[in-house]
Amino acid sequence: MPFPMIVRPSQPQKAVDILSRPSSAQIYIGHNVDPYCPASPCCGVYKKGSAIQFALRFVWDGNQKHPVEVGRKRKRKKKKKKKKKKKKKKKKKKKKKKKKKKKKKKKKKKKRGLKHSS
Repeated sequence: MPFPMIVRPSQPQKAVDILSRPSSAQIYIGHNVDPYCPASPCCGVYKKGSAIQFALRFVWDGNQKHPVEVGRKRKRKKKKKKKKKKKKKKKKKKKKKKKKKKKKKKKKKKKRGLKHSS
């Protein structure tokens, strides 16, 4: 299989022309291209870093080549898992024990002074 040809985004017609040739199994559009396509040995994807960014991907299918529009790869938003609310356990209020008040004994006053009766 021939080494994939790189076609600039400004030359879409060139890509179509190359597509019509039976020898070219892979066509890459754009620059910063990953020559090792993760999908199969016969499809090329425009890559910049790891994000697939550009317009066309060409997949080799037997003796037919299909231009497949890729466009920007949308990142799927991860669904946030709803956290289950933990039920708060009601704290039982401890009853305070009432302290019994000790009764104070009244002291008898000592009578002072003269103890005679008049």
